[in-house]
Formats: sequence, structure tokens, C-alpha cells
Amino acid sequence: MTMKIGFTANGCMDKKEEFSAYDGGEMCCAPRKSMVEVYFSARNTTLTYFNDKFDLKCGDLVYVEGKLEGLQGCVTGVNYNFKIKVSDYKRVIAVVDTNISGQLFMAGSHFVTYDPSVLPSEKILTWFKAPIADDDVFVSGSDDTDFLLEDLSGFNITPAVADRGHNYYMENRVRYICLNGSKGYAIVEGTEAYEVDFEYHGGKISGLTCSCFCSFN
Repeated sequence: MTMKIGFTANGCMDKKEEFSAYDGGEMCCAPRKSMVEVYFSARNTTLTYFNDKFDLKCGDLVYVEGKLEGLQGCVTGVNYNFKIKVSDYKRVIAVVDTNISGQLFMAGSHFVTYDPSVLPSEKILTWFKAPIADDDVFVSGSDDTDFLLEDLSGFNITPAVADRGHNYYMENRVRYICLNGSKGYAIVEGTEAYEVDFEYHGGKISGLTCSCFCSFN
């Protein structure tokens, strides 16, 4: 079953257009060199980039290299007639894959699926943050503590931190959460999109780590 999810691309809000997450075709086509205009809502600016990796169209959500690297932009124009000096332009480095094929259910204001292949974490992550650069280095660690999900007092955090976490939940900042076997993963939107990893077994949470700037959970 193929579902159609509507997205209003942040970068194209001024155009009042809605783009579908699935158009019945394949996401990846043969790349066609082009010059593309990309609008960045976070900076309220439009810049032009060289593209030689993707078959882009208006409404595509992309990431670029250069001074706006890490910000998601929306393609607002595509031009195939050009002659440029390549070194004068930055490139489009990634396209957000919003193709969704599978069975989804509505649960309040959220979509839910029981098939891990429908909304895998590696796809969803690009909806919220840029792909990892080749030269980025990540390390992680975790202690052996665990706590019962029914008793958050075992989490050993201050009331202020607990209140902030509860507010994040009430403000729908938990954008994505999945449980695949005992392995859990979530994306929480704070100053930027934070990744949360954990283990869930027998009603207990363990191995909890977060990529937020606090350096603790």
C-alpha cells in the first residue's frame, strides 16, 4: 500500500504550495547538470548552486556546501541552460528523501507504522538535519544505569530538567521515535535536531544517550 503524505516545504512557504512525499515515481533519476535557486527559510535568503548529482525539481528539500551547510533549503528554481566556472559556485550535496511506501496509521496527530522499512531512522534523520560529513568524527559512551519507564524518579535528574523534558514532549518536539526489537531511537527538536539512543527491555530503559549540548541526558 502506498500512502501519500502532504508536506509544506518550509523553504517555499511564501509560494503557498504543498508538495507530496510520494509522486508514484522513483526518487533517484539520472543526474542532470543544472543551476538551482535554493531558498533558506532560516536565513530568509535565496542563493544559486551548481548541481551535478541529482535530478532536481522545484519543491525538493536539499542541503548544500558552503556557508549555509547544515541548513535545509527548498529548491525554487531549476535552470538547465548555463555556462559557468564551476569553482565559482557551491554544490548541492544531498536531497531529502520523502518517498514513503507502506502502511501507516493515524494516532492522534502522528503517523504510526509497524513496519521498520517504511520510516527507517536513516531516512527520517535527513528530514531534520544535514547528512554527516565525511570528516566528522563521532564518539559515544554510556554507563550501566537503567530505570523503569513507569518510574522516572529512577532516572536521577533534577526537577528542572524533568520539567524541560516534559515541556518538549507537550510541545511535540519529539519528531520521531521508533522501537525495533529492544533498540530505541528518537529525534527531538531543540536548538537543533538531537538524536537519542536507548535500549528498552522488560519495562526498563538503559544505555540512554543524547547528542544535545548538555553532554548528559
